[in-house]
Amino acid sequence: MAAGGFTFPFFHEYPPYFTLQPVKETKDKQCQLWGALILSYCKHYKIYVLSADGAGDETALFKNDKINRKLNTEARRAFFDYLVVQGNGVWLDQSQQQFLVLWKKVCCHAMTGAHSPRQSNFVL
Repeated sequence: MAAGGFTFPFFHEYPPYFTLQPVKETKDKQCQLWGALILSYCKHYKIYVLSADGAGDETALFKNDKINRKLNTEARRAFFDYLVVQGNGVWLDQSQQQFLVLWKKVCCHAMTGAHSPRQSNFVL
């Protein structure tokens, strides 16, 4: 399924992946797949903030009308929590409704910046 030039991965057509899996090994793989999808989708569309309840433009990411499936809030939070642990996101509020997606980890952003104050025109 393509949406505006974005091609979804194979699992986006597989109904069980829209339900948070109870078996740890399966859930871990599910989190990896959804985490990678969230990052690539957000990078493609230059989306920085996602909503746990699905409000906003990112809803195509979390649903597939072709198979009549969508992620619930619990699953979205689980996948966002996975991204937090991986260093690819932070919650913007204590109620965990707004999530900031970091396409690159903070440490990687630091590495791509200037390596010295002189290179960045930083004045001491």
